[in-house]
Amino acid sequence: MLNLESGSKLPQMPHAYRVYSLLMIASCSVEPPRRLVTSCKLFLDTFCKQSGQLINFHKSSLVFSKNTRTLDKHVVSGIFNIPHTASIGKYLGCLMFHGRPAPELFQNLVVKTNAKLDSWKAKCFSKAGRVVLIQSNLECLPTHAMQCYKLPAKITTQLDRIHRDFFWKNSNSDKGFPLVAWDKICRPKFLGGLGLIKSVAVNTAYLAKLGWKIRTQPDNFWVQQMHAKYGSPEHFFEARKKQTDSWVWKCLLQLRPFIKQGVCWKVGNGRTINF
Repeated sequence: MLNLESGSKLPQMPHAYRVYSLLMIASCSVEPPRRLVTSCKLFLDTFCKQSGQLINFHKSSLVFSKNTRTLDKHVVSGIFNIPHTASIGKYLGCLMFHGRPAPELFQNLVVKTNAKLDSWKAKCFSKAGRVVLIQSNLECLPTHAMQCYKLPAKITTQLDRIHRDFFWKNSNSDKGFPLVAWDKICRPKFLGGLGLIKSVAVNTAYLAKLGWKIRTQPDNFWVQQMHAKYGSPEHFFEARKKQTDSWVWKCLLQLRPFIKQGVCWKVGNGRTINF
């Protein structure tokens, strides 16, 4: 059993039976690179000894900040015998990045959606059949990434364009004359629409769910991590955005007015009620 600590003020993970991916973050400015590498190697050796697992260095990579000197990069990479890359890659299917993501990072969602259409013959489907395929397949493809990040507007626009073209066009060469505005088609059925949902609306709903989890589930481990880094969940609606905050946290703070629209106070003992 290991006690893994992700930060000085963050709660520990007391049980790590099987670790498939391990992310280590270190600062070369605190101590010389060679001493830092020695400390990291000691940590990895201790981890392997206590867990009984081995690290696959062929699947490992090093990522340095833009302020790291080229000499330090070569020294650390040479000692570990691990190549260094520009990005961390993916974890559980989601991209890992630092700072504000560029639209190109999520371009694979557009590629997957287009690839899905290649196996379908649009001219063989009725309009009702196309609605079912959009709802059950195309709208579901990017949901995993939407639950973690706010997608760039360029990506959500491209996804909506693919849905719209598949609904109206019979083939790629067909221009497809739209008879009804897409905004009307994306309305709920009781308002005269077909029940399709725009990508940005789905993305907003998923992120709002994360914000609500921060406010209502203080025992959740992810919420505890966010609490230790950004402050108490009770002050989520009053927290100020900082330049050093992560992209996910900034997006959650931007959604606070939207979340407040669905929040109501339930009077209990009167200690936290806000008039």
